[in-house]
Amino acid sequence: MRFILSAFALFVLHSQVLAQSTMELVHDGLTRTYIQYIPSNVQSPAPVVLNLHGYTNNADFQMGYSGMNAVADEHGFIVVYPQGTPDALGINHWNAWLAEDDVNDMGFLLAILDDLEANYDADPTRMYSCGFSNGGIMSYTLACRQSERFAAVASVAGTMNPDIYDTCVPSRAFPVMHVHGSLDLIVPVNGTALGELTDFGALKSVDETLDFWTNINGECENETSTDLANPSFLDLCSVSKTVYSSCNDDVFCWRYDVNGGGHSWPGAFPLIVVGNTNQDIDASSEIWDFFSLHTLALPQSVQPVDINSEKLPRCYLDLRGVEVVLDAYLAQGIYVAVYDDGSTSLYFHH
Repeated sequence: MRFILSAFALFVLHSQVLAQSTMELVHDGLTRTYIQYIPSNVQSPAPVVLNLHGYTNNADFQMGYSGMNAVADEHGFIVVYPQGTPDALGINHWNAWLAEDDVNDMGFLLAILDDLEANYDADPTRMYSCGFSNGGIMSYTLACRQSERFAAVASVAGTMNPDIYDTCVPSRAFPVMHVHGSLDLIVPVNGTALGELTDFGALKSVDETLDFWTNINGECENETSTDLANPSFLDLCSVSKTVYSSCNDDVFCWRYDVNGGGHSWPGAFPLIVVGNTNQDIDASSEIWDFFSLHTLALPQSVQPVDINSEKLPRCYLDLRGVEVVLDAYLAQGIYVAVYDDGSTSLYFHH
C-alpha cells in the first residue's frame, strides 16, 4: 500500500511539473521570462490571465502569494506570471507609466499573449490582466492602451498613474475590478504624491480611479454596496463590495473595500509588514468570478490585398481589424495599412 501511495504522489508531482513551465521570450533585445501554468482540465480555446507581481517582488512570489494556480485548476484557464525587470534602483518593477527611457513592458506582455495564441490555443476574446500593487497599476495601463486586446482587468492595492489617467482613452466601455485596504500605507486609498516609492511619482485615489472607469463606461446608473460575510474575526478586517451596473454595452465594475486591510492580497498568507490581510474572501477567486463574466467582442478581420503598395496609409489595423497606434509600445508583428481609396496592404512593425 505504501508503494502505491508513493507512486501516486510521484504521478501527482510529475503532473504539476508538466503544468508549470518557466518560459523565455526575447523582446526588444532583452531575454524576458515568465511562469506559465496550464491546468490539466484547461478549456479549449483557453482563457488567459496575466498575474503581475508588485514592486520589489517577482513572478515566483506572485504565484505563491496569490494562489491563483488553484483557481486555474478549478476553472480551466491559463495563468501566466510574467517577470518584471530591475529599475534604476535595481528593484523589480513594471513600467506602468510608459516612460520612453524605460523598458517596454507593454510590448513584452502582448508578446506573451501572441505566443499563447499561436502555440496553446488561447482564446483572443478572453484575455485578462490582474496584478498586485505596481502590477495592478500596470493592469490599468493595459486597459487604457490595449482595450481592444483585454476583456477586463483587476487590480489589488494599485491605483492609476496620473500621466496614464490623464491620457487614457479606451476604445470601448471597459470592465474593471478593484480591491483595496483602507489602511494601506504603501498605496493609500486617498492617493499620494509619492506612490509606492519616490520613483513611482504620484498615484490617484481609489475613488478617482473608480470614478474614471464608471464615467468612461457611461455614468453607470446603478451603484449597490453590500457588506460581505465576516467569518474571520482574527484578521481584524471586513469587506464591502460595490457593484456599478447599468453602464454602456452591459459593462459593469466591481469594487472591494477591505475595511482595516493593509497593502495585501485578500486570502493570501498574512505578511505582518504590510498590515492586515483579509481572510473573508479569496481575491484570486473573486477576480476569476469577475473575469468569467466578460468576453471581448472582436470585429471582423481585414483582408490585406496589396503588399507592395507605396501609398501613404490613412491608418493601421491589427489582424482583427482594430485600429492601432504604431509606436514603441506596440508589439512587433504584422499589421494592415489602410489607404484613402479603401485598399489595404500588410505592414511589418518592428
